Amino acid sequence: MLVMITRSPSSREEQQGVPEKLTDQGNQNMACPATSEQHRDWHNLTMPDGTFRQFLVFRPKGLIMSKKVPVMFVWHGYAGDPEGIATITTMDQRIQKGLDDAGQPFMAVFPMGTGIIRGFNGAGSLHFGAWLLSKFSNLPFFCRCCVKGANDVEFTKLMIAYLGTHMCADTGNLFSTGFSNGGFMTQKLGCQMASQFRAVAPHSGLMGRSFLCKPDAKVPFLSLIGTSDSVVPYNGTVNWLPFPRMVNRWLTINGCPDESKATVSHPTSTTTCWRFDDCSASGIQPQTSSGRTMQTLSGMVSRDSRMTRKLSWSEWGVGPDEVAVEAPDNDSLDVIPVQWCTVSGLPHVWSGSDLDEARHKDVHATDLIYNFFVSSLAST
Repeated sequence: MLVMITRSPSSREEQQGVPEKLTDQGNQNMACPATSEQHRDWHNLTMPDGTFRQFLVFRPKGLIMSKKVPVMFVWHGYAGDPEGIATITTMDQRIQKGLDDAGQPFMAVFPMGTGIIRGFNGAGSLHFGAWLLSKFSNLPFFCRCCVKGANDVEFTKLMIAYLGTHMCADTGNLFSTGFSNGGFMTQKLGCQMASQFRAVAPHSGLMGRSFLCKPDAKVPFLSLIGTSDSVVPYNGTVNWLPFPRMVNRWLTINGCPDESKATVSHPTSTTTCWRFDDCSASGIQPQTSSGRTMQTLSGMVSRDSRMTRKLSWSEWGVGPDEVAVEAPDNDSLDVIPVQWCTVSGLPHVWSGSDLDEARHKDVHATDLIYNFFVSSLAST
């Protein structure tokens, strides 16, 4: 069930954070219109269980009539909101600049989380609220990341269907980024909707140790994190993988060579990025020793026929509570870029934003992610 809400929210909905400004962008198919000014419009969907979900759509000034537009999902952090993450990342401004300077169209979609303190059911981030409670004992018990059982993957699918039908979205060019809890959500989309996304780029978002990531396709991947992040720590937690182990999973998924063969990019006083431009089905994939088994949620499975490079158990970084990763059989691209960056001293903020300290502005996450997405666009 997919409907557009065209009425003002009830008082109950207002208490749950439904924006007062709701716009009807059409309940019918329409020709793709040109935009003579910027548009920031709130939309509502009704989920199959009858609950309402909201999202904010930004369309830049200067879109060309009848041209389908690529879509960039930008997911807010725990306790955040769409307008807040738009302000922090300035992704809407970067999209406008890209259209003005290079003629590259994008629309940005900023989904709203669920819960009294809003969040998303990301790749293992159900532990997020419990971890916060352990750090800040004065938080009320109900402050968990999101409504129990909220299906944010289904929400994403419904948004894509709506945008493609009513807002001239190019559903062959979908991208996702997010910060913190929104980074966990972006990881989940990479794991569960890889064949529908051209690239994903989580910022300061890890993956749960026991989260089963079995994508149906390889997907370009970019990730950033600060070494001084105390909220989503670089070294992980009891529930979350350390950043290097999370990266190792995506190298495996995308069939990348040994990480020691990665190219160092963007080396500065605070930032080091590593990059593969040529991960593909022919890439070398990590393995355990021949015939060795690794723990999965469904039990022990042999991996000797699927991998070619040997890694020790400690190198692989899979403990008894962790989940082995399988590279998907099919590819969404012939060549899969993978890039990961660490920012020395960066706390839990978006790198290069106004919240970032001046010494970290040498890596502007918004520019880095935007350019990564542009390089991953499918030709139309």
